Amino acid sequence: QDLVNPIRIRDVIQGKREDSLLSYIDLWAIQDNVAFGVSGSASAGFALKGRNILLKTPSEIDSFYQGIGHLLDSLPHRGRLDLQISYEVNPGSEEVLHSHRQIFGSKDPLARKMLEERTGALERAGIRHTEIYLFAAIHPSRKKGTGLSFGFERKGPVHEELQREHEARVRELSEIEQILSLSFQAVGIQGRRLTGEEIALYFYRSLNPSRSKVIPAPAAVSRAKERGGRFSLSG
Repeated sequence: QDLVNPIRIRDVIQGKREDSLLSYIDLWAIQDNVAFGVSGSASAGFALKGRNILLKTPSEIDSFYQGIGHLLDSLPHRGRLDLQISYEVNPGSEEVLHSHRQIFGSKDPLARKMLEERTGALERAGIRHTEIYLFAAIHPSRKKGTGLSFGFERKGPVHEELQREHEARVRELSEIEQILSLSFQAVGIQGRRLTGEEIALYFYRSLNPSRSKVIPAPAAVSRAKERGGRFSLSG
């Protein structure tokens, strides 16, 4: 049994005496393109581009869902791995409008005027752009000495063990990334790994949905790149 809740340990270290929103967020640091939680969890994020299967044949749709099923079955670390999908919907879609202009483009002045009117109608109709994110989180094994709390239960230095656990989580997420990449290709989904900076900006937008639209991310995010370009941010 853990001596202290890991989240409360962070509060003690930071000198907090009352609950705040951060008390309910399992986030300690972002490093090596991984978000590490105070519970010992480690998460990697992926940006996905959805595939439209609305007009596909029944056999194509069945094949797509079978591919998703194979993806889930092929993932390792059963019981320790969580997957979460998140959406961000924003007004406008430059990609759709650009494609529309490319398809219906013309050098004729009248045709170009009609095209701009058609594009303007699309914008006024409330066209939306959707960003899809997938987060894969690995939780520590359920045994004594997991999470950040183990450092407070033992005597003697634990830096080497912390480093080994950190490297192990990074390796495990890299393994998951390879499996996901191959599975995405098999079902026709485009996906890429989020950088540490992109993960930090995602958290900023999610926790500040109104503020983030008018105020840039805190300066700490832009200063979080170490020498050599590595992103590192901790609380």
